[in-house]
Order: sequence, then structure tokens, then C-alpha cells
Amino acid sequence: MDTKPKVRINVNVDKEDKEKASELFKSMGLNLNTAVNMFIKQSIKEQGLPFQPKRSSSDSVEARREVEHDHLKSFDTVHDLMADLQDED
Repeated sequence: MDTKPKVRINVNVDKEDKEKASELFKSMGLNLNTAVNMFIKQSIKEQGLPFQPKRSSSDSVEARREVEHDHLKSFDTVHDLMADLQDED
């Protein structure tokens, strides 16, 4: 018996997606709660997503790299931000 303390998490998903996922998992003998727990445990085990994401655009890949490597610009004023944006044009 699992005696580890449990916590509740709230996740917002489209109603139709939730219904489709619930039906899929039900056909597999699972409920949504169990499927989400399996996803979390597998993510921890693999130290990443338990599947290979597909079709990332080059912009989103670059944005992800910038966030991961903390190569983000910061500005002290809106004026400085606007000046930088105009320089990129």
C-alpha cells in the first residue's frame, strides 16, 4: 500500500480533450488520474518528457534554447525595450 502523502494539482485542458483522453484511458483499463500519475512518474524516471515532441518550429526551438541558457534580454524602461525592438526591424 502506498503511504506517501498525496497532493492535489489542477490542470486546465480543453473539455473535448479531457473527454477523449478519459475514453482512451478507460479503454486501456485506466482512469485519467492514474494516467496522469503514470506520465509524471515516467517523466521523473526519464528526466524529461516520456515521448519525443514533434514539429517544433525553428522559432520555438530558438526560444527554448534562450530560456534554457538564460540568454534573455532585460530592459530597465519601456523606452529601452521599444528602442531595441525598433533596432531589430
